[in-house]
Amino acid sequence: MHRESEALKQLFESYLDYTPQAAYAAVDNSSIGFINIKTLDNFFKRHFTKGVMLEDNSAIIRRLDLDGDNKLGPEEFLKGIAA
Repeated sequence: MHRESEALKQLFESYLDYTPQAAYAAVDNSSIGFINIKTLDNFFKRHFTKGVMLEDNSAIIRRLDLDGDNKLGPEEFLKGIAA
């Protein structure tokens, strides 16, 4: 799964219109300054992603959260999505 996620990160970074800041803004569309489980869940629902459970969102947050506050600031998110 790690190899697959790295391949996807590299693919997204290869798009001409991709910017990490735009990716963050797409998830934090209400501009609250962080991404939590609810924000991530809303992102997946807005983009019609089926089968993503709250437990999955929690696992994503845990994986990328560097300071243990159960939310992702812009720096944590950008570091987590970089290839």
